[in-house]
Amino acid sequence: MAENLSDAQNNARFVEYPYDIHETWWNDLQQRKMRSMCSRVRAGETVLDVGCNSGYLPEFLDKSCVVHGVDLSPALVEKAKTRGYATVQVAGAEALPFPDKSVDVIVFAGVVEYVFDPEQVMRELARVARRALLVEANHEHGVWGEKRVPIHAYMVRGYNEETLRALLGTVGTVTWCEVVEGFGAPQHRIMEVVL
Repeated sequence: MAENLSDAQNNARFVEYPYDIHETWWNDLQQRKMRSMCSRVRAGETVLDVGCNSGYLPEFLDKSCVVHGVDLSPALVEKAKTRGYATVQVAGAEALPFPDKSVDVIVFAGVVEYVFDPEQVMRELARVARRALLVEANHEHGVWGEKRVPIHAYMVRGYNEETLRALLGTVGTVTWCEVVEGFGAPQHRIMEVVL
């Protein structure tokens, strides 16, 4: 667990992140999660995918959306560049290379458990987004929930509904929440935060 690392030290761990979503986790559950999140994005909106991994978000959005991506792994960014993004670059969630209020929606899927300073990250996401944040975290009762944090090489902390709502409430109002089930149990929690 990385609780005693600085932002820079924590982010450096992800430069060679070994999990490519398309190669390791691309299954029905992940696709249902993405469809659910993307149902909250309106046609024609500009979207920033923070923690884009090897790129999957554009395939779930209306073709009129303009999608940008950032990730800490240069290798994953190179893969994402081939998957329908307008731009993809290496950057961390703590300091996004985008002007204030320059995108409509930020998608932050499966990343909140991995950041060292979640309050700073939420402020940064709220700085860049105009309308909303779509944040997904592993459900505490799921396969990847809070019990995995102490043994997972990259996770810093876990969230339950109360702690995730409290974090997101520091930058906006949670207006929608959905739990995505799989393997006979809740696996992911998605929340929309209106700014």
